Amino acid sequence: MFILITQADGSAQRFTWVTYAIALLFVGLFLQQRGATEVANEGRREAITYLNENPGLEVAEHFRGVIPLEYAQALNEEFLRERAEWGFVAMPEKIAARGQREFNEILNSAFTKVERLPVWKYGVRDTGVLDPNWWGHFAAHETQVALMASLILLMILGIALEDGWGHLLFGGVSIVGIGVTGIASTSANYFDATGYPWFGASGLLATLLGAYLIRSLVKGAPRAFGIIPMPGM
Repeated sequence: MFILITQADGSAQRFTWVTYAIALLFVGLFLQQRGATEVANEGRREAITYLNENPGLEVAEHFRGVIPLEYAQALNEEFLRERAEWGFVAMPEKIAARGQREFNEILNSAFTKVERLPVWKYGVRDTGVLDPNWWGHFAAHETQVALMASLILLMILGIALEDGWGHLLFGGVSIVGIGVTGIASTSANYFDATGYPWFGASGLLATLLGAYLIRSLVKGAPRAFGIIPMPGM
């Protein structure tokens, strides 16, 4: 067994490899997210530029990850208002249809790039169907602040619990917590098909925090400064 720390009573503390593996997964996917974000943003900028030049076009709800629907709607309403005020002649139907087809191609291309982002690739989609990413969403983070917060909490909670429970029990509880929160996210938004993925480690961390607090109630659990419970230490 790998040894990380020798405790005060001389016993060896487990090497909490499951916790460290989860942390490495967080960091790895975040680096992938950063690398793919600029590519996705290029596609978004191309689509927004085309829409700004042709404000009468429509953006399907499916493409809200490329262009916010609120932005497209506001732009279209302004276009219709100006056309009415200035008496502009409506574009011929065939030309308008061709422009919409070209725009849809740009949107499809941009959306393909967006879907390569880990937060989209592994996120749970609120699309009214049960999503297979119930167990994958927890590792994706979009911002550095979110990543750092998750890593800090994971280190505090994960090391203590894995050392106290062992690798198998800790890993099992983590998997169940991740799956339950993923399913709950989809079910809670079953009739609200936003199409935007739900991701992040909040479900895992909430599970570990609950387990941490429950374990701290066990008689004899040491407390730092006499106040902060330190189960598993």
